[in-house]
Amino acid sequence: MSEQVEDAKNQEEILETPGQESPLTAAQPEEDSSGSQTEPSRPSFLKRGLQFLFNPETRFGRAARSVTRTLALIVSFFALGFLLAYLLLYRPASLSLEDALLKAETLQGQLANAEESLQTTRQDLQQAQERLSIQQSRIQVLSVLDHAQSARLALSARNGSATAQKSITAAIQQLEQVLPNIKAFDPNLASTLKARLDLISAEAARDPKTAVADLNILIEALQLLDQNLSQK
Repeated sequence: MSEQVEDAKNQEEILETPGQESPLTAAQPEEDSSGSQTEPSRPSFLKRGLQFLFNPETRFGRAARSVTRTLALIVSFFALGFLLAYLLLYRPASLSLEDALLKAETLQGQLANAEESLQTTRQDLQQAQERLSIQQSRIQVLSVLDHAQSARLALSARNGSATAQKSITAAIQQLEQVLPNIKAFDPNLASTLKARLDLISAEAARDPKTAVADLNILIEALQLLDQNLSQK
């Protein structure tokens, strides 16, 4: 009986002792303020996959890590090789090509300017040659005119047919030289002058008066021709 009383007292002391919990209370799980137990979040599928592939605790993971490092090293060497090739080969070649293209464009521009200047010079030379040809034609026309006037003066004098014939012959020879230039200027006029001078040569001995009249017409035509040539 006394043992039962002591056991009851011991149980009361255990219940009344502060800071201690009963076995029932200690066995119950703790709950948060909301009354629900928190569960740990599960990692994502990608993270779990990476952990599986590169897990250092498995043979496959260690092999995958080694292969990855090797591939990274190879890619790094390739990238370094491309960079060195770009810096040492491609970039200098590209700069050299750009410089060559720039020089080619500059030379092309200079060539275009030179061709334009040459074309202008050719045009100026052609114009100068045309002016020179015109001046030479004028000189020859004036020479024909001088011989025609001398023939007219000789035919107007007595016994001047021989002198007139010499002047007419000289006029014919001079006209033959300038005739191509006159044809280029006026083909009909060239034919008329040649026919008129041949007629004067035939008339000088047998009909001096008619020859003088034809010489007057010839002289007027030559003077008009010289005037037209001087305006070119």
